Amino acid sequence: MAKLAISNIAWTGHNEQVFDLLAKLGVSGVEVAPGKVANGWDDLSVLKIRAYREQCANFGLSIPSFQAFLFGKPHFQLLGGEDVFEAMLEHVSFVAELAAEAGAGVLVYGAPKSRLLLGYGLAEAEALAIERLKKLAAVCASHGVSIGLEAVPSAYAGEFITSFTDSLRIVKAVNSPGLVLHLDTGCTWLNGDNVSLAIEQTSDLIRHFHISQPQLLDFSEPAPYHIEAAKALRERGYSHWCCIEMLESKSPLAAIEQAVNYVKSVYAISPD
Repeated sequence: MAKLAISNIAWTGHNEQVFDLLAKLGVSGVEVAPGKVANGWDDLSVLKIRAYREQCANFGLSIPSFQAFLFGKPHFQLLGGEDVFEAMLEHVSFVAELAAEAGAGVLVYGAPKSRLLLGYGLAEAEALAIERLKKLAAVCASHGVSIGLEAVPSAYAGEFITSFTDSLRIVKAVNSPGLVLHLDTGCTWLNGDNVSLAIEQTSDLIRHFHISQPQLLDFSEPAPYHIEAAKALRERGYSHWCCIEMLESKSPLAAIEQAVNYVKSVYAISPD
């Protein structure tokens, strides 16, 4: 049975108040956007991540994953020049070190601005991406961490790896414990793909799952695809983390409670 987390992009500050609410609601984990932990990348350190992990642990919460680990780094390009990619590789190594300290096993890699085609055709782009993702995966695996490759649709400015079929194909080609498949309900639906069919076709490889609304909205009007997604996950015995991903709203605590209550009522979630 899956366990439930929520991304910390849903609030700003007031961590103890939010963590207390999450614990009372039966949430087990917090997905971390590192930029929400410190004042920019230069301010991030193993010590700060350790302190955040300990703060979570005080409320019985773990950190299963990171996301937005390229936020504020638009110059990093998966298909960029060698010097650009080497800088990206060094940054990802640092993030993997932080994730290992946090106990996070997955780095969710969406970041469409880092996956621009830069003039490449799709076939050429995929060949280069596979070569470079092998290097990124090796670095992450050395820290005991995996990149969770997320397909990002054109609605979110995705140019490359826009469908779950793309991410599935690339994960299989890289064939490394440092690169795993991540599936996002909102991304999948916005790309015009059937969410339940995507789960059926990838269920043996999904290692992380985002429960999201289109445009990362709150759950005041849940999209119909959640019912189908939850059914497909249950039928296939999905047992990894499910993470609610939504942007901060005007009333974060109320929105968090609403989202968690909805998700727990629809998806099979373990309180442990």
